[in-house]
Amino acid sequence: MIRTQANQVISFEHYQNKDSQMIRRRVNGSGHQPMLLEVASFQVSESKEAYDLAVVFINKEAYHTCIPKNKVNQDTSLLTP
Repeated sequence: MIRTQANQVISFEHYQNKDSQMIRRRVNGSGHQPMLLEVASFQVSESKEAYDLAVVFINKEAYHTCIPKNKVNQDTSLLTP
């Protein structure tokens, strides 16, 4: 979860229903905005300086990125689709 300067809590979670697996975005615990589809696994870790994200899709493709916390705090467009 990430708290914005406007005091909103943005969360990204691995969500699964009978038809698909996805990463969805929620704001203040509500909403359902699909961000990535066909997701087999999703991991987020947090260090003092950054958020580390790793995703593996159902077709076995894997991706990894690291987002500096100061970048998220300055540019909230990183939190919106």
